[in-house]
Amino acid sequence: MSKSKIRALIFILIVTLAGLAGGIFIAVKGVFFKEFMGLSMGNWFKVIIGIAITIVVLYDFISIRVKRKKYGELKYRLKRKDKRKQIIGLILLIIIFFIQILIFTRGFKKFDFDVVFLMYCVWPLPLMFLYRNIEKEGIGEGGVHYWGEIIKWDKVLRYSFRGDTLTVVSRSKSFGVNEIIEIPFIIEDGDKIDIEEFLSEKVGE
Repeated sequence: MSKSKIRALIFILIVTLAGLAGGIFIAVKGVFFKEFMGLSMGNWFKVIIGIAITIVVLYDFISIRVKRKKYGELKYRLKRKDKRKQIIGLILLIIIFFIQILIFTRGFKKFDFDVVFLMYCVWPLPLMFLYRNIEKEGIGEGGVHYWGEIIKWDKVLRYSFRGDTLTVVSRSKSFGVNEIIEIPFIIEDGDKIDIEEFLSEKVGE
């Protein structure tokens, strides 16, 4: 996974934790119990956090779908060589999620509003990992399809073949930080010539 994706996921996690910390802080100050339009400030806080989390997840999902439609389908569907690391990461996130549920619900015995809210705050990361991991990857007319993102051809710096591995190197900018991404794909011997011809037309155009 690229550093930019890691930073984005960490950012979401930090925002969630900051929201929870803010909730604890205003609860200690007694603000939670003041009412506005029939709801306590504590419940308003939870509603706002819930809406914010929903917006982030929906925006991420919709942006993937829009990019897919805009930049077209895959011409060559390829398997990424480092995909296993992300799958392991996804499995760990799911395990952590269920451990958190177990703790929040005290062994699946408690399911009140506060518990459901806490569960709602921790589900976005495994969900986003899940639907990004199941996205098809490879190369197409619009660019390189990678972990739900489309890397346009003008961002691709170079590519190289080594054995059964095609490595695509591109540049990216996230949160104001420039980085170089190396994406290793596994290719079949029979596809190598066609893929190389396709890439020679796209890279450097």
